[in-house]
Amino acid sequence: MSEGSSSAARSRVSAPARVWRSSPVPRQGAVPPLEVVPAPRATPLEVVPGPAVDEVTGLPLVLCPKCKILGQYSRLVAFTCRWTRNRGKRYFKCPRNEDWVPNRCDIIMVKEQYEQHLASSGYFPSISYVDVVPDLLMEEVEEVKLRLHEVKEGLAMLKLGMDEMKNKQPRCNVSCSVVVFVAVLSLFIGWILCK
Repeated sequence: MSEGSSSAARSRVSAPARVWRSSPVPRQGAVPPLEVVPAPRATPLEVVPGPAVDEVTGLPLVLCPKCKILGQYSRLVAFTCRWTRNRGKRYFKCPRNEDWVPNRCDIIMVKEQYEQHLASSGYFPSISYVDVVPDLLMEEVEEVKLRLHEVKEGLAMLKLGMDEMKNKQPRCNVSCSVVVFVAVLSLFIGWILCK
């Protein structure tokens, strides 16, 4: 039984694959056999992540132009200056632009320079992204102003309601004190009469 099963297994493994072969003498009008050409060696793909977006300016944070050429992919980082006369300015720099990093990168750009770099590198479409961002920011500012105005109106209504409550409260206090005085007086008179 083991012989039969092993020979069947052998025959399955050793059976040649059926391949269509053309006849040794090509017939007239016959299609020549297909040749198998080995595929060219695939080169590794270079995967570059899409740009992140700076939360403050809305500009994309792209790969450092200098480090990209060197093959060291590092995305630019954005920061706001807190010292010196440039306080409040937005800067974009390579993360390798530090004093203690060997072979440090010297890329650092002010916002305006970075916008020019993005425009020249083709990151902006035909409509200037730089022109659209202020418009979007202005729309958001207008929305915030409208909401702030609504909140101010609500606060004014609350203040008015509180003033009305304050005006009603003294009347209530006076009437309550009169009622208490009359009650105490009647108790006092009743106590005197009972004696």
